[in-house]
Amino acid sequence: MLCAGEAQAVGVAFDYRKLDEIDPSTRKIVGDLNSEKAQKAIALISDAKQKAETLFRNYKEDVTVRWKPFLTPIPEMRAAVEEIQELFDQESKKDVERVGRLLLSARYKLNEAPSVNPKISESALLFSNSLLTTNSKEKAKYATYLKDFLQAADKFMLFVA
Repeated sequence: MLCAGEAQAVGVAFDYRKLDEIDPSTRKIVGDLNSEKAQKAIALISDAKQKAETLFRNYKEDVTVRWKPFLTPIPEMRAAVEEIQELFDQESKKDVERVGRLLLSARYKLNEAPSVNPKISESALLFSNSLLTTNSKEKAKYATYLKDFLQAADKFMLFVA
């Protein structure tokens, strides 16, 4: 796998590192973590993580829980991730960018949940929820999507801790 320097050399398209291959402890912050913009971005990601944790707990108890109120809009998350990336030197930035991409990718997957899809009718949602309550594979898939998001959010927050 690629280290930060190698990742920088090959560019974003070939950076396939997994979360456990990225070490936030080596980060070099060159921007102002205490600036208003940085603090707003950090708070947004932290809030998104807390909402997802609540959703995960609720989902384990009731698979028919509505997801949308617990999900931070993707454009807001993307803007926060980009704001935070700018706080790091070029080498550390590659790590933050990779974790940010994994975080956003995991967030996009959460949109596949039936209760998030705005095009789905109420009757289709009820049918979909009944499938979730009886289909353990579907239930496990969405639980995995939530776990992936939470792991990426945890790793991302380590860069600004």
